[in-house]
Amino acid sequence: MTYQATPTSRGRSTGWNAGVAVLLVTRQAVLVFFADLYGSWQRGANQNPNGLTREYLPRSTDLSGRTQRKLNAITCQINTRSKTCLGLPTPLKVYAQRRLCSPVARGS
Repeated sequence: MTYQATPTSRGRSTGWNAGVAVLLVTRQAVLVFFADLYGSWQRGANQNPNGLTREYLPRSTDLSGRTQRKLNAITCQINTRSKTCLGLPTPLKVYAQRRLCSPVARGS
């Protein structure tokens, strides 16, 4: 876990968020946190979905014995569980509501 003004290694993989962070650092002179490559625990948004997935598929699970249908069923169960941080609706309901309210859905 490191805090730095700009990334030091050029060969490091970056995602959309890291690219935006680099822009903020260079244009706004803000301090940005860059998580270690395999440090998912350093990115809080990953922890809850990982934990939910591990309830169904422990770390040592061999996925070759699982059908896509079974994996889809697990995904459906996770997406239809209520989430306290969302005010108790399911993620699927929140997704549907936001999709209906989007400018694209309204034809704007």
